[in-house]
Amino acid sequence: MKLNGKFPVKFVKYFLILAVCCILLGAGSIYGLYRYIEPQLPDVATLKDVRLQIPMQIYSADGELIAQYGEKRRIPVTLDQIPPEMVKAFIAT
Repeated sequence: MKLNGKFPVKFVKYFLILAVCCILLGAGSIYGLYRYIEPQLPDVATLKDVRLQIPMQIYSADGELIAQYGEKRRIPVTLDQIPPEMVKAFIAT
């Protein structure tokens, strides 16, 4: 193979064309994936109005908790009630 002064120019030219094609293909794939998934996403207003499934709680006459009934036992908490280690663990993942 004979090396001349045009070899690096051709190589760079073909490499740039290949790189641009790969970038366009990747961007098109990401856009297509977004257009496919976007109709299935919930509305922003729905995400802002979160209603947790809190179990039914039965109290006695003096105010003590007797029982909780429900499939899911979710108790809403504020960010201040979560230990700092748990917050750091969520951020780390």
